[in-house]
Amino acid sequence: MKKQFAKIKQNPVKIQQKWSIFAASTTIAMTKVLKHIVMWKFLDEAEGRTRQENAQWMKEHLEALVGQIPELLSAEVGINCKDSAAAYDAV
Repeated sequence: MKKQFAKIKQNPVKIQQKWSIFAASTTIAMTKVLKHIVMWKFLDEAEGRTRQENAQWMKEHLEALVGQIPELLSAEVGINCKDSAAAYDAV
């Protein structure tokens, strides 16, 4: 593990392009910051809103938690713009 850690430390961009999941978990060890990635799929309609509206609502509310929770340094939510069964609605 130390050998791989040293490789990433020397050239993080190259490694992250090829091994994004591995680089993300190693970055946690290097910076001591937890990066939590969650992917959601929504129902076509819920709470009187469409899938896209619910994704936007969730994005706004999750990102609004920054500053409310002292340990939460940043939050970034991306919304899917393609309609595909394989795609997640929000990440």
